Amino acid sequence: MVTIMNWEALTAIGQLVAAVGVIASVLYLAIQVRHKTIRDEDWFEVRAVMRIWLHGAGCRAWWAGYGHKMFAGEFVNFVEAEIAGIEAAQAKS
Repeated sequence: MVTIMNWEALTAIGQLVAAVGVIASVLYLAIQVRHKTIRDEDWFEVRAVMRIWLHGAGCRAWWAGYGHKMFAGEFVNFVEAEIAGIEAAQAKS
C-alpha cells in the first residue's frame, strides 16, 4: 500500500535538514576560529624573527631600498617601528 506524505511529515523532514545545516555551520565556524588563533600565534614568531633580522645594517638598507614596497599594512608599520627603535638605541650608544 502506497501512502502519500502529509504536510507534517514534510515539515519534520525540513526541520531535520535545517538542524543538520545549523550543526554543520557551527562546526565550520569553530574550525575557522581555531585556524585564526593559530595564525595569530604564528605572527608573534614572525615578529621575533624580524627583530633579529633587522639588527643587520644590510637588511635595513634593503628595506629602505625596495623591501617596504613588497609588503603592506601592519607588517610595514611593525618593521618601521623596529627600525626606528634600533636606530634610536644605536644613537644612544
